[in-house]
Amino acid sequence: NLLKGGDEFLRKFDTEATTSAELGFRFVWGNTNVSTALSGMNSMQQLDDNLKYVETSDSVSVEEWEHLKAESDEVMKLSDLYCTMCGYCEVCPEGIKPAFTFDAYNLMNVWELKEIAKIRFNEFEEYPWHGAHPDNCTQCGECAKRCPQKIDIPNELIRTIDILKTL
Repeated sequence: NLLKGGDEFLRKFDTEATTSAELGFRFVWGNTNVSTALSGMNSMQQLDDNLKYVETSDSVSVEEWEHLKAESDEVMKLSDLYCTMCGYCEVCPEGIKPAFTFDAYNLMNVWELKEIAKIRFNEFEEYPWHGAHPDNCTQCGECAKRCPQKIDIPNELIRTIDILKTL
């Protein structure tokens, strides 16, 4: 979740990082369970920034790590739809990937990132790996049978689509 909201995300946390990318790198450096960081980049500027962070950033301190986790946990409590984006629901005969819709909804509902949520929700045509548009749901329920979070996916899709279409 560190990078989803871009630099606007930083307003949620008290951090020394100046960009969400820097915070992401510092977060990875501070995680002893991670040995490799993969960073997607779309421009030479992003490559230059990433190299700068690698060369100059320390890992997140224990205090900052605890603060980030506590803040993130508090914010996630605001979610009325807890989807971990595990992908188990990607069994839809129509090709829908519900997690992408739920992610857009949580960006709006939890993180108050309405413009980013609107963009994400409208990306189905542009980015086919997001799956078919959720409007194509036939309510078969195959996805819900596989959800470890026990989300009523067909009904939640209807609800979240209706909300996201108002953005």
